[in-house]
Amino acid sequence: MTHRDQEWLDDALAAFDLLYFEGGLAEVPVKIKWHRFRSAVIYTCGDYLEGRIRINIKLALPAVPDYVVLHTVYHECLHAMVGMEHDLAFDFAEGRYVHHTKASLWETHHLDSVMLP
Repeated sequence: MTHRDQEWLDDALAAFDLLYFEGGLAEVPVKIKWHRFRSAVIYTCGDYLEGRIRINIKLALPAVPDYVVLHTVYHECLHAMVGMEHDLAFDFAEGRYVHHTKASLWETHHLDSVMLP
């Protein structure tokens, strides 16, 4: 594993809670963990009623830029706060992440090579 250990992931969650969610994630409370998924297709999963987010451990690989991992964390935090639907309001809120466009572009071109065996 790289420098992206559990503490890094917890720190990212806490920072997003302050920057974007005004402490709402702590109120739920939301917990985040690295996870090994059996399917290469799944890179995140949330049990939002239980306040749990699981991020695929493959995203901790050095080939994945920090801003992409953080984009994934932010995306899952949004789900924890507003639900599963990807509607216009969700898309607008997701666009608030400072590196949203850059991360989405990277994911489009590179994510399969990281996630698929």
